[in-house]
Amino acid sequence: MFAPLALICALPQASAAEAAPAIPVVRAELVCDGFEMPLYATSAPGQANHLYVLEKAGVIRIVDLKQNKVLEQPFLDIHEKVSTRSERGLLGLAFPADYQKSRLFYLHYSDLEGQTVVARMALDPGDRLQADPKSEFILLTVPQPFANHDGGELVFGPDGMLYLGLGDGGAANDPHNAAQNGRSLLGKILRLQVSSELKAPYRVPEDNPFVYDEKFRDEIWCYGLRNPWRFSFDRDNGDLWIGDVGQNKWEEVDYSTFEEAAGKNYGWRVREARHPFNKSDPQPRNMTEPIHEYVQGGPRNARSVTGGYVYRGKALPQLRGWYLFADYVSGQVYGLKQEGGTTTAHHDFTPALEESLGRKLAAIASFGQDAAGELYLMDLAAGTLYRLH
Repeated sequence: MFAPLALICALPQASAAEAAPAIPVVRAELVCDGFEMPLYATSAPGQANHLYVLEKAGVIRIVDLKQNKVLEQPFLDIHEKVSTRSERGLLGLAFPADYQKSRLFYLHYSDLEGQTVVARMALDPGDRLQADPKSEFILLTVPQPFANHDGGELVFGPDGMLYLGLGDGGAANDPHNAAQNGRSLLGKILRLQVSSELKAPYRVPEDNPFVYDEKFRDEIWCYGLRNPWRFSFDRDNGDLWIGDVGQNKWEEVDYSTFEEAAGKNYGWRVREARHPFNKSDPQPRNMTEPIHEYVQGGPRNARSVTGGYVYRGKALPQLRGWYLFADYVSGQVYGLKQEGGTTTAHHDFTPALEESLGRKLAAIASFGQDAAGELYLMDLAAGTLYRLH
């Protein structure tokens, strides 16, 4: 559905003079279950003990992390306005840094016509754990030609801007060549300035890379992506990590420092990961190659990468600095480390995680990150939330 992985491309062997990074011991434990197709989890500023879990159909539930239970009252229920066909649904949730003061938050969902919607909402005036659905203010709508590759991630970056990941519009092979078309918002990561004080839905930051380029929409921050279902910023240094779902053969993980990310072309549909895909298209120069790729297939049939996070929590000191990602189809969980944009270590954490849980992982639609930087896994099919420890 969203992102897979299985056979991993061979990595260069470390020389004898190079000390290989120690492989962390990572286990998982059940936090709670009973969710209906959980797609994402995040925390709100000022709420260290709560995790907000998005369900595909349009419901946001709050998990009490001290008691490992779901609060009875949902934070928000907008199921009546959300399409769940194919890869549509309630896809993203972002809290601004001033959330405790502004009481505003932002959503990414598919409306009943299948359009991408980015909206702002407010808390209920009398309850900090209850949203007011009547407060919705739509910031952006983007028509979607097909029901898949809608992207998903909505997140505030280290600069306070709001970032939105959109897929190429769906079907297969990017039939409209949207990802390389600068006049389309599809196949891109967008960068927007939002505020409760703005009369307009959003502003385009003046330092967006294509503001003065007539061949590109001003909102575009980077492009050439097939379906960046989940991407994240390293909370220590702002580095950008993207899990971009492949087409027929290759899955990819893209990386850039925050300072260098603006304006990058990640190559789709000219390339799939590092490999030529559509040779009849114009061949742009300076396409950015992925930091990691893996071929689809293998014993567990990996074929849809789920982007994750660089671990910055405290529970697993040896895991700090490792980027964790997964495959939706195979249920595998991997980690890699990098130095200067080069992968220096790669490890399959799946066996240890499954042994600690006593069950096979599957349908990992997303990772989650709490206020302390601890990481979680969501099994969409089983409706479960797991904590790494």
